[in-house]
Amino acid sequence: MEKTDIKSIFRLSLFTLIILSACRSAPPITIPIQPTVTAKPATLPALPTSTTPAELKLVSVVDGMEQVFVPEGMFLMGSPENDPNADENEKPLHEVFMAAYWIDKTEVTNGMYSRCLKAEVCEIPENTQYFSNHAYSSHPVVNVSWVEADQYCRWAGRRLPTEAEWEKAARSEAGWNYPWGDAVPGPELLNYGFLLADTAPAGSYPNGASPYGALDMAGNVWEWVADYYDRESYSPHNYYATGPYETRLAQKKAHTG
Repeated sequence: MEKTDIKSIFRLSLFTLIILSACRSAPPITIPIQPTVTAKPATLPALPTSTTPAELKLVSVVDGMEQVFVPEGMFLMGSPENDPNADENEKPLHEVFMAAYWIDKTEVTNGMYSRCLKAEVCEIPENTQYFSNHAYSSHPVVNVSWVEADQYCRWAGRRLPTEAEWEKAARSEAGWNYPWGDAVPGPELLNYGFLLADTAPAGSYPNGASPYGALDMAGNVWEWVADYYDRESYSPHNYYATGPYETRLAQKKAHTG
């Protein structure tokens, strides 16, 4: 389990608050570097073949979350060796093949999370300063643990995205520094550097959208992903780096006997 902390794009958060993060459609589609494992669930809508993912939409009947489509293909994950802003465990820059998937368009809001609470499935956030204030119903839910985030996504019929899924949705196939490209961050693109001295409502920065239409992939608050932390995750010999915890554990057990 880890917070997403990959490049300078992901360090532009307003506060070190943990939010529930975006979810993706479940059950999971395995996304290892190798070997390739296919697990297309029958319960998911058919994945479209269109090459214009920004025009495709899927809305959850459980929490009202809109999802955006990320097509299959290779993308650049991680950071190059000469990146002065990257930590050593973010290297090297490497190609990862991804099956197609859907991911939440925005961060999960307090209003959405309250539905799970009313269903007596989710736990109330540790700090209710924002959650209990109706004025923040459209703001991202904060102060929830990884377990609570995972619980919410399962209740909504989805799951937390893997680190690789999150990163591709954030920076495209080309491995941009930011969701919008390589242009310097500005107040019209994201909430960062205490510009608001507070969180912003989810989806407040359409100009900062990724090529797939995902919002809030930089700034505002930090987000949970499905993976546990592995210091060797980006090693080209580590084939368990990009899948959900359960999948990676099963692959490793099968590989080692």
